[in-house]
Amino acid sequence: MNPIEYIRQNTSEQFHQKLAEYLSIDPSAAWKIQNEFTSCLVSRLIQNCGDRDQLNRIWDFIRDPAMSGWYGTKLVAEKGGTVIMQSILQFVTEIFGKQWDQIQSQLIRHTDLPANNKLEIGFVELSAVVFSALQKKSVEEGFGSDQFATWIANEKTKIFAVVPPDLADTMNLTSTQVKVELSEDTAVYSSYWWIWLVGVLLLLTGIFTGLKKCKRDTTGPVKSEIKEVDPYKTLDLVTRTKWENLGFKINYRLPDGNEYEFPDKGVEFKIISYIDQPNTTGEEIKWFDFDRILFNTGSSELNPASLDQLTGIFKILRAYPTVHVKIGGYTDNVGDPASNLKLSQSRAERVVQELIRMGISSNRLEAEGYGDQHPVGDNNTPEGRETNRRVSLRLTKR
Repeated sequence: MNPIEYIRQNTSEQFHQKLAEYLSIDPSAAWKIQNEFTSCLVSRLIQNCGDRDQLNRIWDFIRDPAMSGWYGTKLVAEKGGTVIMQSILQFVTEIFGKQWDQIQSQLIRHTDLPANNKLEIGFVELSAVVFSALQKKSVEEGFGSDQFATWIANEKTKIFAVVPPDLADTMNLTSTQVKVELSEDTAVYSSYWWIWLVGVLLLLTGIFTGLKKCKRDTTGPVKSEIKEVDPYKTLDLVTRTKWENLGFKINYRLPDGNEYEFPDKGVEFKIISYIDQPNTTGEEIKWFDFDRILFNTGSSELNPASLDQLTGIFKILRAYPTVHVKIGGYTDNVGDPASNLKLSQSRAERVVQELIRMGISSNRLEAEGYGDQHPVGDNNTPEGRETNRRVSLRLTKR
C-alpha cells in the first residue's frame, strides 16, 4: 500500500468532520484538501530524503512520541497542543522552504477554501495526521530511516501523480522523477533501472560464454563440469514465499565502509537501528528473531541457504566491533523437554561457531538454549510451532 492510501485509511471520518467544522467547509472538501496536501507533503519528504542530514531530521521528527495518535476524533488544537502545533508548523515551513506560501495559495485555490486565519492551522492539523500515520506504519513494519525512505520513494510515481500539475511545477517534481537519492550510498532509481541491469547481464553472459568456449577449444574436450547448486532451491515453496515477502534487497553501507545487501524488511535493519539508537545501552532484554536461518529437522545442521543471513550478521558485528551478543535457541513443545533443550543449545552453538569461523572473536559471542521456554506462537497450531522453532540474537554489550 502506498503512503497516500495508508494515510487516508488511517484517518477517521470524525477527524474530517471536526476539520470541516473548524474551517467552515463541507466534509467532502476536507477529504479533497487532505488528498492534495498529503500528496504535496509526502512528495516533499521524498525530495528531502535525498540528503542524509535531511533524512535523519525527518526520521527524528516522525518518530517523536508527540506525533502519535493525531488521526482520531479530535484535532490537535482541541487537545491543547499549542507547542506541538508550533513545532509542526515550523517543521513543515522548513520542509517546503520558500515555496510554502505559494503552495498554500495554490491549495486554497484548488479546493475553494475560504480565506481566513484558520487555514494555516488546518494545514498543521493535516500535517499531524500525515506524520502520525507515517509513525504508525514505521512502528508496524519495524522500519529504520533507510527503510522508511525506501518505502515512500518506491511509491513516488503514484504519489507525484496525485499532485496537481501546477503544484508539481512549483515543487519541481518533474526533475525528481528520474532518481531519488536516499543517501550517499543508497539510491532508488526510476522503474526503468531493470532495463540497464538486463543489458549488463546479457553483456556479461555473452563475454563469459565466449571465454568459456575459447577455453574449451584450446584445452580439448571437457569431461565433466561441477555445477554450483543454488542453496535457495533446497527451500520449500512456503519458505521461499515467506523469504520473498521480506522485500527486495537493499545495498547498505555499514560504518566500517563495507557494504551488505539484505531485504528491506529483514531483521538486519532492526538490529542496526537498535545499535544506532543513542538511548539504548545494549543491555536491554530485547531479542531479534532471525528470519532466514534454517536447520535440518531434528538436528543442528544448517541449511546452506542460512549462509546469506549469517554473512549479514557477521558483517554487522564486524562493523560494530564493540558489540557483544548472545545467540538463543528455541524449540516448540513437541517431544521430550530435555531433548528439546539440548537441541536448542546445539543450534545456538552452531550459529556461534559459524560466526567464529567467519572471523568474529569468541569472547564477543555466547550461546544459550531455552528449549520450549518463552514461546512466541501458539504451540497448538502448526504455524505457532513453526514460529517457536527459532534462533534469536540479543545485544549484551554495545
